[in-house]
Amino acid sequence: MKLGINQPYLFPYIGYFQLINAVDHWIVFDTCQFIWQGWVNRNKIIRPNGAVEYIRINVRKCPRETLIQDILISTDVDWRNQILRSLDYYKLVKAPYYQNVMNFLTEAFRFESERLSPVLVHLLQSTCNYIGIPFRHSVLSEMNLNLENVHGPGEWALEMSKAMKADTYINAPGGKAFHDYNQFKEAGINLFFIEPEITPYDQKKTPFEPGLSILDVMMFNSPEEIREMLTRYTLSTNEPMNVPVDSGSGRGQQ
Repeated sequence: MKLGINQPYLFPYIGYFQLINAVDHWIVFDTCQFIWQGWVNRNKIIRPNGAVEYIRINVRKCPRETLIQDILISTDVDWRNQILRSLDYYKLVKAPYYQNVMNFLTEAFRFESERLSPVLVHLLQSTCNYIGIPFRHSVLSEMNLNLENVHGPGEWALEMSKAMKADTYINAPGGKAFHDYNQFKEAGINLFFIEPEITPYDQKKTPFEPGLSILDVMMFNSPEEIREMLTRYTLSTNEPMNVPVDSGSGRGQQ
């Protein structure tokens, strides 16, 4: 089984969904500390003037060490309408899938919870459904896994992979510095890192702005086109003297 693990993010960029699509099972890592001004409750879209702005789910004030699973959504702001109103650029430039995405959001936003994590998980599931890819997932705070052997940031994934009996763990590229190739090898687990290829598409502006929220991708591309984009990646390892596993596209690696 190929396993992926990550924090829940608000409409993350396409590389996040490439990773979801590349694995057999996903663990929502909601037992780690919530990072203020991070990507858990906000992401980037295009403003009507062509600049970039943030969409967000406003959360209540809490101690710095609060875990993602315990973060509560603020009731001071209607975050749903705030996000919908922020998408005016896509209407102004007549993005071809604007109405489809607005209909999708209206339906996805019907979900209610006072906690941030369940809302994010629901939005990830809804987005995967829209694109047409599976989201086979578990939420770590609900799994009762024995993770007592974790002593450093890179060992969370190792111990979760062992507990899930995964033979392969695929991580985002930023994790290379935290994961010990030899520890995974000794446990009989293949360790790979996904290297996304961000394919430019017509955003009705120049220059192309990469790495925006998946909502931007959805506004300008059909689900079929997005699914094809999800195959454009390579896998690499952090084995000493490593070379990329595949220097071509990720097609067929799922």
